[in-house]
Amino acid sequence: MERCVSGIARRARALGGVALAGCCLAGCSTPTELWIVVDSNVRAEGAPGTSRPTLTTVRVRATAGDAATPFWDAPYDLATGRLTIPGHVVVRPSRGDETRQVRVRVSGTLSDGSEVRQDALVSFARGRRIVLQMFLAGECVGARQERCEAMGQTCGEGGECVPVERRDLPDFVTDAGRRDVSVFDGAPAMDAGMDAGMDA
Repeated sequence: MERCVSGIARRARALGGVALAGCCLAGCSTPTELWIVVDSNVRAEGAPGTSRPTLTTVRVRATAGDAATPFWDAPYDLATGRLTIPGHVVVRPSRGDETRQVRVRVSGTLSDGSEVRQDALVSFARGRRIVLQMFLAGECVGARQERCEAMGQTCGEGGECVPVERRDLPDFVTDAGRRDVSVFDGAPAMDAGMDAGMDA
């Protein structure tokens, strides 16, 4: 029990003082989560020292399996600070399906109206927090990302075409310095300051 309480305290500090409910009752077992980490080499709007187009908005879309409609589709205005770069969105499965596939698209709108995007197809890993790295590369703006998509791939770092399907994703290591937006597959979004441990 002492170890469990200590684990709750560490997680509470990471979430600004809010612990995950039911950890002790569940034996502090690791929940099934997908951590979508968003990064970019395009400066965010308001960053000093650049005259090039800046990243103003990031949109995160997640779709379960072959569903036509995303269960999560939200734009984040980087000026508000709700999502920072780098930053992450946490997705959990609902309805007991902890092995389903998720299609993820992260797109960014630049100050000149252009768009950069990256796609991924991943699967939840039961009882693990896994990390999906999504990188919005400035080199991908325009024809290069369209060329990758025409080949059934997606545009990655350095403008390289990379596979959409991601396997063998690493486990998440707690970083208390980051904020997250927690989302349930099929349920409303929950901010980091709310109890992300309740059932969907």
